[in-house]
Amino acid sequence: MKKLEKKCKCHSTHLSETKPPPVQTMRDETPVELADQVEELHSKIMTKLDAMNSLREELRTKYVPSSVCTQLEQCVKDSEVISYMQHC
Repeated sequence: MKKLEKKCKCHSTHLSETKPPPVQTMRDETPVELADQVEELHSKIMTKLDAMNSLREELRTKYVPSSVCTQLEQCVKDSEVISYMQHC
């Protein structure tokens, strides 16, 4: 096992850590089972992607970006200042 050393700021102590052993995989899995797992994961990913796209579309149609609100607030403030100055 390979040891990693890390020096502390004060250089008085060192932390030694060892790498964990490699993960062992099962050798008796058949390619059919792996293909089924890949297909299942692909299905789950596509479901999540559809949910994300639906949420994105909902956000675009029902909500206003904060940058638009900020710009609008600044325009209102500017127009109030201009209006005040014209009345003085």
